[in-house]
Amino acid sequence: INIKSHPKITVELIAINQAYPLITSLTTLGKTHEGNDIWSLKISDNVKIDELEPEVKYIANMHGNEIVGRELMILFIKDILSRYKNGETQAKELIDSLEIYIIPSMNPDGADKKRRGNSRWVDLNRDFPDFTTSDDVNNPEGREPETKAIMKFQETRHFSLSANFHGGAEVVNYPWDTISDEHPLHEMVLNTSLDYASLVPGMRESTEFPRGVVNGYDWYEVNGGMQDWSYYWHNDLQITVELSNQKYPDYSQVENYWNQNKKSLYNFLK
Repeated sequence: INIKSHPKITVELIAINQAYPLITSLTTLGKTHEGNDIWSLKISDNVKIDELEPEVKYIANMHGNEIVGRELMILFIKDILSRYKNGETQAKELIDSLEIYIIPSMNPDGADKKRRGNSRWVDLNRDFPDFTTSDDVNNPEGREPETKAIMKFQETRHFSLSANFHGGAEVVNYPWDTISDEHPLHEMVLNTSLDYASLVPGMRESTEFPRGVVNGYDWYEVNGGMQDWSYYWHNDLQITVELSNQKYPDYSQVENYWNQNKKSLYNFLK
């Protein structure tokens, strides 16, 4: 089996939504340069109602050539929905008490081209406002359509927690990315990151990253990143999960990464 194309992902998401119409809602956040939809699937018990519940989001495939996150998001969606249908306690608790939003591919153009940037070669994780640079106004104007879509979406919601899935290492990267100062919620950020990494064998046993976590700035500075932007302007605590040493592995490896990360994907929402 090969890594799927964006049209195939679209077909899967529509089928999932049709199979679970009472607990899923599928919307497009916007279109890319190539006219591809940036899909967001909401999962919640009263999905058509905006309930007073904690809002959490998973977002993947911001870098088009880092594909494991997108595949894991589809697997996670199918898993949690089928468990809910079977009345499994954990899935039921999460779906009944949260509003879960999953964006499997932020960069469908890049994914189909197997490239890091979007169809105009822009690295979307350098395209957000940054409070430490001259680009320090939270304004979507002049940015890429994918960045604009996420910025406008974030404006309409009140996320308290997010994870952004990448590839190229196996580690949980926590803020700040753009500055050496300690994050104001440092202990919480660190513990949340350790909670994720501790359940993933490839992270927990890492020889490169002690306990499978790293501070973003200590690793390498990122200006214009989504992680720091989401907390600084929206009070949405975001961590970046690097899922696989290979950015675009053979599809046969996806199941292994799913098995490694499955517990953490549930635990993070909890």
